[in-house]
This record gives sequence, C-alpha cells and structure tokens, in this order.
Amino acid sequence: MITEILTSYIKLFELLFQALERLYTHVDKRHRRIQIVKSPLGETIEKVEIAQNHLSDAIEAISLIKEQAIDERHKLDTLLEEVKKKHDEHTQAVQELETAQDLLSQNKENLRSVLGISPARERIIGFFSGVAASIVASGLWLFGGFLLEKVKSLLG
Repeated sequence: MITEILTSYIKLFELLFQALERLYTHVDKRHRRIQIVKSPLGETIEKVEIAQNHLSDAIEAISLIKEQAIDERHKLDTLLEEVKKKHDEHTQAVQELETAQDLLSQNKENLRSVLGISPARERIIGFFSGVAASIVASGLWLFGGFLLEKVKSLLG
C-alpha cells in the first residue's frame, strides 16, 4: 500500500513537470507573437534570444529535476523491496516461534502423561514440597542462630 502511494506521488510529479513544460511552451509562443507585433525588429530578435536562453535554462532545470525524481524513485523502490524482505523474514520468524511454542506445549503434556502427573496433582505436590522446604529452612535458620551463639560464647 505504501509502495502504491509513493509510486502515485512520484508519477504525479512527473505529470506535473510535463504539464508545466507544455504550458510554458504554449504561453511562451503566444507571448512572443504579441511582442513581435508591438516592438521593432531588433528588439524582438534580442528578446527572442533572451527568451531562448531562459527557455533552455528552464528545460535543463526541468530535466535535472526529472532525473532526480527518477533516481529517488529507484532508491525508494530499493528501500521498499528491503522493507518487504524484512516483513517476510519477520512473518517467518513469528511462524517459527509459534511452532516452537506449540511443540513445547505438546512436550509438556507428553511428559506429564508419561509421568502420570495431572495438573491438580502437580499443584498439590508443589504446595506440600514448598511447605516442607519452608519448615526445613526455618529449622536451619534457628539451628544456625543457635550455633552462632555457642561459637560467640566459646570465643568471647
């Protein structure tokens, strides 16, 4: 969608430059005809030469702008291709991640079924092992405190 918008934007500039070139040519011809009728021949020739110089400068400027627009369009096309490649890589990585998560979930379920552990039983075992670990840790804390008091009394 971005590609289409940017392509349309660049085409719009190209059409605008072509229309300006045609309009300038048309207005210039009409203006020269009016000037030729009103002024003497020498002044008219001089003005024609000046107008030709200005016109050739304008045409050169328009062609430079057109070349720059074409170069920018090529750069834009290259960038858009890179963005599309990155998007495709991202999509592929997301699919691989989803596949890996599905496999991990299946492996967990298979391990639980092989060990015969249901989620409810797993929670109960986890709860009681946590309580037991807490009791053991409290006992070690008390015993460590008691042991430190004995060491202090022997040293002090």
